[in-house]
Amino acid sequence: MQAASERADSPFKLLARKHGVTEAQVLLRWGVQKGYPVLPKSTNPQRIRQNADLFSFALTDAEMADIATMDRGDGVAWSGGDPIHFT
Repeated sequence: MQAASERADSPFKLLARKHGVTEAQVLLRWGVQKGYPVLPKSTNPQRIRQNADLFSFALTDAEMADIATMDRGDGVAWSGGDPIHFT
């Protein structure tokens, strides 16, 4: 998520400002609204609270569609297989 936020005109920055949340919260909320299980990780107490606060706002259908068009096809998790028997 860090790389997306490096540009001052990042669409994630704009959405975060609009909703009064962080860019990470925008991306996590997108995943939740898509029905994906999101597993954020942090040891910072403030970020842990932010990561848990995903239900105080919602992305519009247009915002969801805009984010979906940014997909570059890069994987962000396992590329398949059974995570229980991960080797």
